[in-house]
Amino acid sequence: MFESNLPNYFWVESILTATHIINKLPSANLDWKSPYELLFDSPPSYTNLKTFGCLCFASNTSPHKSKFDHRAFKCIFIGCVQGQKAYKLYDLQNKTVIISRDVTFHEGIFPYQNHSMPDTSPVFVPISILDQPIEHITTDTPFASISDITAYEPSPFSTQLLAPPRRSQRHIKPPVWLSDFHCNHTFTSVIPSSAPASSHTDFLVALSTIQEPSNYLQAKGCKEWEDAMSQELYALEKNNTWEVVDLPKGKKAIGRKWVFKVKLNADGSIDRYKAQLVAKGYNQVEGVDYVDRFSPMAKAITVGTFLVVAFGYGWPIYQVDINNAFLYGFLEEDIYMHPPYGYHVQPGQVCKLKRSLYGLKQASRQWNLELTTKLLSYGFHQSSHDHCLFTQQTDVGMVALIVYVDDILITCSLEAKIAEIKNFLDGPFTIKDLGLSKYFLGLEIAHSTSGKSITQHKFIRDIIQDTGLLDAKPASSPPPAGLKLSTHNSIPLSNPEPLRRLVGRLLYLSFTRLNISFGAQQLSQFVHAPCQIHLEATLHLVRYLKGCPERGLFFPASNPFTVTAYCDVDWASSGLTTVFSRLLHFLGVP
Repeated sequence: MFESNLPNYFWVESILTATHIINKLPSANLDWKSPYELLFDSPPSYTNLKTFGCLCFASNTSPHKSKFDHRAFKCIFIGCVQGQKAYKLYDLQNKTVIISRDVTFHEGIFPYQNHSMPDTSPVFVPISILDQPIEHITTDTPFASISDITAYEPSPFSTQLLAPPRRSQRHIKPPVWLSDFHCNHTFTSVIPSSAPASSHTDFLVALSTIQEPSNYLQAKGCKEWEDAMSQELYALEKNNTWEVVDLPKGKKAIGRKWVFKVKLNADGSIDRYKAQLVAKGYNQVEGVDYVDRFSPMAKAITVGTFLVVAFGYGWPIYQVDINNAFLYGFLEEDIYMHPPYGYHVQPGQVCKLKRSLYGLKQASRQWNLELTTKLLSYGFHQSSHDHCLFTQQTDVGMVALIVYVDDILITCSLEAKIAEIKNFLDGPFTIKDLGLSKYFLGLEIAHSTSGKSITQHKFIRDIIQDTGLLDAKPASSPPPAGLKLSTHNSIPLSNPEPLRRLVGRLLYLSFTRLNISFGAQQLSQFVHAPCQIHLEATLHLVRYLKGCPERGLFFPASNPFTVTAYCDVDWASSGLTTVFSRLLHFLGVP
């Protein structure tokens, strides 16, 4: 602060920046390691360290800027942002704090060096202006003149002593609109400010977004997360996942970390708190720590066909979850891991892994091989079209089973046979019986005597919330009438990744929302080079979903099961090519 001559109201930012730097510096008390390295088990990066108070320019990346708008904002550097690859800057013109990733630094120039500043503090309003790739350019070449630099100038004020303000004697009445409600009790009697009612506290908690810890230190001290970690360590020890040994000479142990996740039900309520120990598999060396890591995943069309056929025949669908599934795979390589945080061992000792662990490159493959071996030994036949689909012909009919990592769906005409299979799986593994399937891969399944239904209500709500359209006006139709999409006469998107992800989610949603299938398929043709018009069309599709998020597929119990296919074409309406776009729905699956 002394070198840059910043005002005193920047002292908080200077302390935070100094702390950030100290945590990345090696210390003799820590065996010449930095606190950052001991916490994250990796050396810190110093590329984002800049001179405090120096001149910098934050690029104006607003998609609505015109040719006459400024290309950058003149700022000073006041620190780094924790948990983000971004910088905290003070806008000299607007007198606000902004967060930017695309910044050009001039570390030899200090705008406040030749200015005398008062000790009054401006209004700090954190504004995030960027979501673009990082592009840092640093130069130490000073400008020829810095007279054009805009600095904060205090408004002139009178040096005459002012009389102290007089307290007003007028009786202050609350605004009339505060009484414009229908309530039999006053707010003070229902929710006293000193001790709010427990129901009110529960209501506020339900409205609040659940904060998931990002590391062990944040989770420590919370009973729910500590219980979740204890359960995870108990399962690891019970499964004989590792043995504590001294690290052999010439070997290097890989890192580990805790991952915390709040599992939610289909209605958004909390199901359970889950703590998972994962290995830092990115430190593994191919050919030494692993050879192959491929593991099959159930295809979306297979899941859809599985559900439709079961509903068509009126078969019940039961769901089981394999607890700590990845821990059942056996490792063929010698892998050493640092002991987990909260697990006490002697100094110099590490965990030699006997079984696979989440985070290892080969963990998913080893688990899938173990599960496949058990199912084949029970008499199941593995499909050659989708290796996650298993079928078995029995005296009571066909049994079908589909696997998605550690979630398994089982269907059969006889529930006793399903119970027999669940008992078999509960032998070599520890399963959680979820009963009739209600929520699987974002699909909400409802069972009734009149039939079965599949919706993706929560999935749609998540899409609307992520796109920021909660308050948007719903659209009446999926695609706007007469819309012709092309890559011409539109502004290309500077960051197409969010749009590509959104289109992918809409394609998955088309399983239960057949009325958006054509629009989603049409938008997917332009994700290689999306433009502003494609973004607007995609958001229009989301606004249409906002008007009817509860719609889905219904399979009446009285209807006989018949194979039905629907096809539609757009009659070469593209305008760019003369090809026809076709869309086929077979058994209700696109």
